[in-house]
Amino acid sequence: MNIIKIFYFFLLAPSKCVIEENKTVLEKIISIITLMILKGMLVFVITIVIHLFTKFGIIHSLVSVKEHKSVFHLILMAVIIAPLAEEITFRSWLTYNRYLVSLFLSVLCIYWVLPLVLNFKIFQNVTNIAITISIGLSVYIVSCFLLKNTSRNFIKKWNKNTRFLFLLSSFIFGYIHIFNYNITTNLLLFSPLIVLPHIIGGLIIGYIRLNMGFI
Repeated sequence: MNIIKIFYFFLLAPSKCVIEENKTVLEKIISIITLMILKGMLVFVITIVIHLFTKFGIIHSLVSVKEHKSVFHLILMAVIIAPLAEEITFRSWLTYNRYLVSLFLSVLCIYWVLPLVLNFKIFQNVTNIAITISIGLSVYIVSCFLLKNTSRNFIKKWNKNTRFLFLLSSFIFGYIHIFNYNITTNLLLFSPLIVLPHIIGGLIIGYIRLNMGFI
C-alpha cells in the first residue's frame, strides 16, 4: 500500500489506516519526500486558482499587513523561529505528554499572545527578549507543576481523541495565516480557498508527526 493511500485512509477512513512507526528510517524519508511532493503539487494548483480568481477580480488583491523587517530578521523568522514555534503550537501536543503540553503553553504565550493580543515587540530590544524568555520559562515551569498529577483517565481521553485534535489543529493552523492580510469581507468569503494551502501543509506535517513517530 503506497504512502498516498495510507495518508488518505488516515484522514478519511482511520479504521483502515496503517501505523508506520515500524518502517526503517530510509522508508520514512521516502514517505516524507513523497508527501512533500504531493503537498507541493496541491499547493501549486491552488495557488494558480487563487491567482486566476484575483486576476479576474473575484478575489480582491491580498494586502499583507506584515511589517518590513531586515533581511536577517526575515530569514531568522522564516527558517528557524516561525517553523519551530508553529510545530510546537500546532502539533507537539497531539499525543499527551506533560512536558510537551507545557512547552506548547509556553510558546502559545510568548509567540502568539504577547505579540498578537498584547502587541508586545518580542525582538525590539534586549530587554524585551529577556522579558519574553522569562515569561516563557515561567509558564513552562508552572505548567509542568500543575500537570504533574494529571489523571490517567484524562490522558486516556486525550489520546483517544488524537485524530480530532489533529484535524482541529490543522484547520486552526490554516486559518491563523489569514491574519497575514488586511481583513475584508471578500477575504473572509474566500478564506477557505486562501488558507487551504496552509491547511494541507498542516494535515501532511501532522500526519508525519503522528503516524511515523516523529516529533
